[in-house]
Amino acid sequence: PHAGYRPPFAPHGPFSPPAPAPARPPKPPRPPRERSALPAIVFFSTLVVLGGLGSLDLTGAIAVPPAGYLAAALAVIGAGLVVGTWLGRGRSLIALGTALALALPVAHVAEVWERPEYVAGDFHWRPADLAEMEDRYSVIFSSAELDLTGVDFTDQAVDLTVENSFSDFTVVVPGDVAVQVDVSNRFSNTTVFGQPSDGLSRDRIRDPGSGDPADGTLRLDVQNRFGNVTVMGR
Repeated sequence: PHAGYRPPFAPHGPFSPPAPAPARPPKPPRPPRERSALPAIVFFSTLVVLGGLGSLDLTGAIAVPPAGYLAAALAVIGAGLVVGTWLGRGRSLIALGTALALALPVAHVAEVWERPEYVAGDFHWRPADLAEMEDRYSVIFSSAELDLTGVDFTDQAVDLTVENSFSDFTVVVPGDVAVQVDVSNRFSNTTVFGQPSDGLSRDRIRDPGSGDPADGTLRLDVQNRFGNVTVMGR
């Protein structure tokens, strides 16, 4: 052999990589999770509760408003969700509970909401006496003026409600009448005899320039929503 020659390092011939380890067999798929009976139980329980309420409503035992049915269904589903937190199988009820929770306030508002009498117009009222004067003036998307200077309030105590939504409403009262104004604002501006009341607020304002009961008393209830109301004397 040539000088400086060295035999291969491996004692039995040239180096070769080790054989690859045999592949592990794939894990068997997990068996499908057994379907929970909780949603079905909650669904049929809701039907039973609603059916019971409907029977009581039809027989006249109790009066159940539409919001009452939604509240009862929401209560049953809420109980099912509580049970589901322990069993871990109530996720399908979350969407239904969320939908009912959003629908409940809408149903309540629709139930108590009274449609305005005057809609989308330019209205002017000047009653000549108490007989021509209405107890309630309600407008929406309008411009309105109620002039009460022609009404004789002597020895009278009169209640009047003004409901204003998305409108401008001006109320003109006789200067000699004692006036008490209760204001309920919802993101609105109300000015009573130059005194402002705005935002979200409830105020009671009296006319400082009058107060003689002999000249009559006007109790004005102003419910102002997203609008402007002005009460002024003349």
